[in-house]
Order: sequence, then C-alpha cells, then structure tokens
Amino acid sequence: MIMSKATSDGLARVQSESRIPASTWREWCNRLELDPLLAVEVWDEVCNPMRTASGQAPDLTFILQLRATRPDHYIDDFRDELPSIFLTAKLLDALEEDFAGGRGKAALLRLYRHVAGKGDDVVTRPFLVHVGCLLLLPHVLPGEFTFRRLVRSIADGKLLFIEDYEDGNHIDVFELHKNEKQQMHARAKDRACTSDKGELQTGSSYLTSLGRTNKPFAQTEAEIKNAFVRTDEGDPMVFPIF
Repeated sequence: MIMSKATSDGLARVQSESRIPASTWREWCNRLELDPLLAVEVWDEVCNPMRTASGQAPDLTFILQLRATRPDHYIDDFRDELPSIFLTAKLLDALEEDFAGGRGKAALLRLYRHVAGKGDDVVTRPFLVHVGCLLLLPHVLPGEFTFRRLVRSIADGKLLFIEDYEDGNHIDVFELHKNEKQQMHARAKDRACTSDKGELQTGSSYLTSLGRTNKPFAQTEAEIKNAFVRTDEGDPMVFPIF
C-alpha cells in the first residue's frame, strides 16, 4: 500500500503517542481494510482521549474493528456509540461465564456488524435492545442456548427480530393460563375421538400472547389492550414471539 506523506506523518505521530509501532498500525489497517487516515482519526478523537481520561490504554484493536464496520460514519456519532458497547461488554463479563478470552467482545462485534448492516444512522438503541433480548432468551427458550450462540443465529439469519419493532418502544403482553388435570383429561379424551394428531398440551401452565403495545402503563387492563398494535381490520396483531 502506497501512503501519502500526510498518512505517513500521521502514523509516525500516532506511533510516538501510543508507543505502538507504525508498522503494527499499518498491519491492522491492512487486515481490516481500513484507511490509515481513519485509524489516525480514531486515535486522535477516541483512543487517546480515553487513555488520558482513564490512565489506561483502551482496547485499540476492538475499537478499530468497530470503526471498520462503518467507515463512512461520522466520528462524533461513532464515539457516542462506544459507551453503550463497552458498558455492555463489562455487563456480559459479569453475567456470562463463557466470555473469557475475548469471546464476549467477538460476539458483541458480530452483533454490532449485524445491526449496523441495516443502514441506520445511529445503532445504539437497537444494539442495546438486541443485547437485552438475547440475554433473556436463554432463560425462556428450551435447549442449551447461550448469548454467543444466539448472536451467531441472528447474524446467520436463523433468528429474526420483527421489523420495525426493534427500537425498544414496544413490549409484548402475555397471559398465564394454568392447566387443570380435568381439562387435560378432557382434551385427551376429545383427541382420542378425533383424527387430530397435533401435539397435546400437557404442561401445567402456558403463556399466551395477547398483543404488542408501546403503552404498557395504564389504569385498567382494557386501556392496555386498546393500545395493542392492530391489523387493518382492527383486531390485535399476532406476532411470532419464539
């Protein structure tokens, strides 16, 4: 790669300030296909101020990988996104046992690339919504699901967030139904008399989705239900939850 004098001078200065050889910076840029001038900008606007404020060197390679995901993004907007990502990384380090050895940041980077790939100008809120949902899903889904496996499923297109409802403004309302033994016996008897071969619900309780709303706080149950997202016919819209 042939570099201009401005680029060479910039990397030389960054080398002096960061105490990391310019050759290492060039190697990082080559691997990430990142313009060296953007790397210099990241050092000046993000990494060096972080080091000055905390007295510790930030995770340069992680920040550069994030920057390489959206090189056309304004540096000010990119800098504003970083606190949520780093705070999330610390939270996951405390909650998830399988995040050692950089695996946690690798999962967050993969998730950031997925969310940023949708083309939104600011991804902080949808990124945090995705993280929150993926932290909860292992506790409600059957099987050996982990945060990292779910991130991989999303990135591979195997798990989808409902379009237009990933901004954190809506919640799903459920109703708990308990199965009495008499009810289960009656359903089993009816099933035996018909050709219906569908799965027989034998659990003690089930969650039924009532609807999706952005107004979960109200004085009455009716007010909450009236605020459900509705179809063109006026009925509550049914969403695939799990």
